[in-house]
Amino acid sequence: LPFDDLRVWFKVHIQQASQSTPPALMVNVSPPSTDGKYGCYDAAIFTVNDTKLNQWPASGLKGHTVAEVHLIMQLLPPRGKTTPWAACFLMYVQLCGSLLDHMIQMYTVKCAMRSAGVPFGDILPLDQLHSFAHIVPCFGPVTDSRLTAENSTHSAQVFFLNKYIDKEFYYAILNT
Repeated sequence: LPFDDLRVWFKVHIQQASQSTPPALMVNVSPPSTDGKYGCYDAAIFTVNDTKLNQWPASGLKGHTVAEVHLIMQLLPPRGKTTPWAACFLMYVQLCGSLLDHMIQMYTVKCAMRSAGVPFGDILPLDQLHSFAHIVPCFGPVTDSRLTAENSTHSAQVFFLNKYIDKEFYYAILNT
């Protein structure tokens, strides 16, 4: 491999373009620990297609995907060497699919899985991250009584993409 080490971060701040100056949003990543058995991984919106045609927030989710961020990293080249990729920050994400539920006018989000039941992951550049995404577990007619605040994003299978989290996000999702 062309690198010796990784530098790892546990959060990144996102400042979105807006008519007003909204506060910076933060995407957090916490691996499993004694404090949290499943860790804490925030969801975010990433560009995945042609960015000239699908500019966030004007294009809404067109050309974008919801993903759960699991690692924020920078590859470090061997000491004494300079490389063009050394300044590139990367994120390991687990990809999700989203569908508009026309009845309630909200997107449902489900993490993409391989045939073996393993989450579908990818490494994306940090500059493809556009927005924090607030996801809320979808509860059916019967809710699993074992769900808690600590395990709900790990244990739930389907989520709602909460477009009501703030005004800019609402209008971005409305454009889709």
